[in-house]
Amino acid sequence: YCCPIEQVVEQTTEATTTVAPLPEVCETVNGQNGTCISLIHCEPLMKIMQKLEFAEADVKHLNASFCGDAPNFPKVCCPPPVADAFLPRPPYCGRVSENENDLNAAVMANSDDYPWTALLLYKNRKGQTSFYCGGTLIHERFVLTAAHCLDVERRTYNLTAVRMGAWASAEIEACKEDQIPEEVGCAPPYIDVAVSKVIKHPQYDSVNNDLALLRLEHVVPVTRYIAPLCLPYESHYMADIFNTPLLYTAGWGLNMLGQPAQFKMKTPFAVENFANCQKKYLDNAVELKSESHTCAVAKKLADNVFLDSGGALMSLTKIGKQQAYFLVAVDTLNYEEALQSGFPGVFTHISGYLDWIEREISGNLI
Repeated sequence: YCCPIEQVVEQTTEATTTVAPLPEVCETVNGQNGTCISLIHCEPLMKIMQKLEFAEADVKHLNASFCGDAPNFPKVCCPPPVADAFLPRPPYCGRVSENENDLNAAVMANSDDYPWTALLLYKNRKGQTSFYCGGTLIHERFVLTAAHCLDVERRTYNLTAVRMGAWASAEIEACKEDQIPEEVGCAPPYIDVAVSKVIKHPQYDSVNNDLALLRLEHVVPVTRYIAPLCLPYESHYMADIFNTPLLYTAGWGLNMLGQPAQFKMKTPFAVENFANCQKKYLDNAVELKSESHTCAVAKKLADNVFLDSGGALMSLTKIGKQQAYFLVAVDTLNYEEALQSGFPGVFTHISGYLDWIEREISGNLI
């Protein structure tokens, strides 16, 4: 039989493509534009989740970042990535203690205040130790201090280590006992980390470019009592840090001459008019440069002034929905007795050295 050819009907199906919705734009705790995504996909906030020890500020930051529900993990407002992510940004630096005391007076700090303050540990040939200078943790493996603090090595003492997490400048005898009186506050044990490399600024000359980086032998753990201070890398941070009536120092009053305070102290400072400051120091045969030096005078002069040689001058700055401490300058020159009577201290302003700091840290991580 001759069968007829059946009509062939050509069927076509239209391909459909599903377009994923764009991530929801949100405002981060720091006031930046972020994206509302699952916490598990937000690397910056997952770093907080993976910390060995949570501070109250960490919990507050995570709660403030919440922006929606998801099946397994909540959604958070995730900040954009930064190019030089090896240097910390808020909230991973400059943490403000929940119990911080009066900011307008020189008073004893709490054991978890200013967790970036460091004691520089020097030893002589007999094994005796001394603290001549302070420093500031700015990276989990780097401490920033003044280059003049390394001039001590020409004398009888050599810089050997950095002490982190300290509150008392000497061990409190009562804390060694089994029965500790209630009035004695015993902080967790400090750690001493050996210095593996010293990096002086190549143009250091006693007063100018007075900065040095200390590379630690190993990474220090970030805890409630040990954490870095922020550097003002974003331009708006640099503008904001001077839009405050007060700047701060924290430490033990470490220097080449006097005895340090028993406990970590904090002192409020105010920026001094540079021309007035320059004249006062010219009278003492010291020439200052406006592009690299900042002058500050201690407030509340009825109180003692506690300023570590090589220590940090800090600004408490509002960043979006939170506050953070930023490094403004490093102590270069001060006359301790004169500070008590209103004579300004001289600091090396950090703004002109950020590229040098970043370059040296990135080149010496290994």
